Amino acid sequence: MFKSLLVAGWRQFRRDRFHAILNISGLAIGIAGFLVAMLWVQDELSYDEFHEKKDRLYRVMENQFYADGNIFTTTQTPHALGAVLKSDFPEFEEVVQVAPRWGKSVIQNGDKVFFEEFGLFASTTFFNVFSYPLIAGSGASALQEASSIVISEDLARKYFNTTDVLGKSLIYNGNEPLTITGVMKNPPRQSHFNFQFVIPFEYQRRNKPKQFDSWNSNWMRTYVLLKDGVNAKNVDPKIEGVILANNKDSKTELFLHRLTDIYLHYNFNNATGRFQYVLIFGVIGIFVLVIACINFTNLMTARFLKRAREVGLRKMSGAGRGHVAVQILSETAFMCLAAGVLAMLIGEIVLPSINLIADKQLQFHYLDSLFISMFLGSIAFVVFLAGIYPAVFYSRIEPITILKGSFQFSGSGSTIRRTLVVTQFTLSVVLIVCTVMIYRQLTYMQSKDLGYDTSALLSFDIRKPMDQKWAAAKEELSKISGIESVTASDMPVMNFGNSTGGVKWPGQKSDQEILFTNTAIDMNYFETLKLKMMEGRVFDAPTDSNTVIFNETAIKAMGLISPIGQIVKIHGSPATIIGVVKDFHFNSLHQPITPLFLFNDLKSISTGIVRVQTGELSNTIASIQKVCEKLSPAFPFDFYFVDERLENSYRTEIRLSKLVSIFSGLAIFISCLGLIGLASFTVEQRTKEIGVRKVLGASMFKIQVRLASEFFKPVLIANAIAIPLSYFIVNRWLENFAYRTDISPGVFVVAVCFTILVALATVSYHTLRAALADPIKALKYE
Repeated sequence: MFKSLLVAGWRQFRRDRFHAILNISGLAIGIAGFLVAMLWVQDELSYDEFHEKKDRLYRVMENQFYADGNIFTTTQTPHALGAVLKSDFPEFEEVVQVAPRWGKSVIQNGDKVFFEEFGLFASTTFFNVFSYPLIAGSGASALQEASSIVISEDLARKYFNTTDVLGKSLIYNGNEPLTITGVMKNPPRQSHFNFQFVIPFEYQRRNKPKQFDSWNSNWMRTYVLLKDGVNAKNVDPKIEGVILANNKDSKTELFLHRLTDIYLHYNFNNATGRFQYVLIFGVIGIFVLVIACINFTNLMTARFLKRAREVGLRKMSGAGRGHVAVQILSETAFMCLAAGVLAMLIGEIVLPSINLIADKQLQFHYLDSLFISMFLGSIAFVVFLAGIYPAVFYSRIEPITILKGSFQFSGSGSTIRRTLVVTQFTLSVVLIVCTVMIYRQLTYMQSKDLGYDTSALLSFDIRKPMDQKWAAAKEELSKISGIESVTASDMPVMNFGNSTGGVKWPGQKSDQEILFTNTAIDMNYFETLKLKMMEGRVFDAPTDSNTVIFNETAIKAMGLISPIGQIVKIHGSPATIIGVVKDFHFNSLHQPITPLFLFNDLKSISTGIVRVQTGELSNTIASIQKVCEKLSPAFPFDFYFVDERLENSYRTEIRLSKLVSIFSGLAIFISCLGLIGLASFTVEQRTKEIGVRKVLGASMFKIQVRLASEFFKPVLIANAIAIPLSYFIVNRWLENFAYRTDISPGVFVVAVCFTILVALATVSYHTLRAALADPIKALKYE
């Protein structure tokens, strides 16, 4: 029986190659798109899942409350918190603290000197809690000595050409050598920690001991390992007041955040979270598969309609209802499996390009149980969707009805096909609108006035001992012909991370507390960035060390009417307000502009900023490099352009935009394949009708319009459904941005026009061919 079914399926494939190839191709593309999308989703969902103790690992978070009703949630905590949590709370088996090394570090071994961007300072128990296995050394003792360092396999080979490096040393940032006490396997990509080396906190404690004991300084992340059986929800009320108990001026509550939720759910302060993008892309993958399934179902249903007489003959020859149903389902399964094999081939071809766009290392794991489940599940879904309806419908028809020629495919069947077309085009239109809006939001963020001029701004690291000789360095840099202006700060442009709440001002209410972002700057900062002053003046002399400049948002939050000349206290030290700067964006557009103050301090500068002339740019950069390397000979010169760094801050949206565009194109392409097949089928079924109409005098144009209208109606209905649906989806997505573009009606007009034109172009060939056909041949049809 199976052999006869297989032979029958093969014969049908050969007999109707055009529709079979069209159907299999569309389904294969849909399955391939779905599997690639699910690979991406699976990769995003797997972050930090490799930790053996992941179910008991949590990060301690802070909610900081302010009188204006704002709640600022941060991952940063005081170092002093760790010891208290360890000693006072028996629910914690271990407490680990980690501080990412901000900026680039310089590591040297002899004449090998490189910038290393990703490093950590950590507690001695770091490797006992987190699953980063060591291939050399012991995790329990690797970080016990202050002058020790644990490096990755890649770094070991980079500096020593081998992993047998225990006991050897590396020079860190031009200071004393650090002894290598461990070599770890390269950390998995699916880790929210991004690092290549770890240095113990004791190394830092020797340089900044006060920072370690202060409850006012948030600068590290605290992780806890719960004991077996401890529920995190029961721990939250116990720890929420720890900081308040040790710092009476704070208004802070602590809570626990699960380790495996960190990567996807980090958007505590109006930043777009990764989980939303995972959800979006997962839905898009399902959309593509559903569109392909609808396409396949439509064409399979139409295909079996042509074979109604064959089914009648089989039933007259003794075939039962079950045999007919099995035949239809087996032929459907045969085509689905063929599409599945082709989907694997398509997936392997496109994965390298997807990996390049998404910055991933995705690959098909054919023996992985999850992959097998997704593949077989998608095949089974299509077989059921495309085969069950015709199998039940045709197995119930009486053979005499078919053979007498009185059988007509019911109106409900035609309605089902139209409904499926409406559904697939609705999903396609939603994808088109989402693609256009993502692109518009990206364009808006990249072109929005930030309050300063990002073009021709070059930034570089200020290293030792250049930071102590900045006045001399600034003078030398100013003499370079290609430089318009020179300044410095302790924070990179577009990445202000310092914040404090210890500010007092005239007229402040007893319960009024504001969190201020702040950064130290050199003179010429306003000139170099081309910032605009609302009132007052900029820093123009070294004597401005006890002065401060606030932004507009800060002045409004404090409620100061005439701020110039008023005295504020910052952590008890008085400072005179000399100016108010017009609001500018000092972080990405994901975040709103917050209260900010700037102060003049050359002791903590770490970033040099110059405005360069675009002509002879290479010579200008070479001259800057010469000055930097002369004053900091132990460190290589490193720089970047601010506008390029700004664009990189939106790389998640850029990647999503590209991926959504690709999958929207797939959805439209698959939908068009379905229209081609249905147009061909419809024209074939109505050949005699077309011939009669032509004999009776119908023009070619009228016939073509009549045929095309059958496909335009579901496309128009799809647009009517998709427009409000896509508006809702896009509006919800845009709520994640503090600054966002408008949802223009033109976006929906473009989507409607595009789908109509695509539908017209898709069916025009078959309708035109039918309209031009010789009516004599049409009337001799069958």
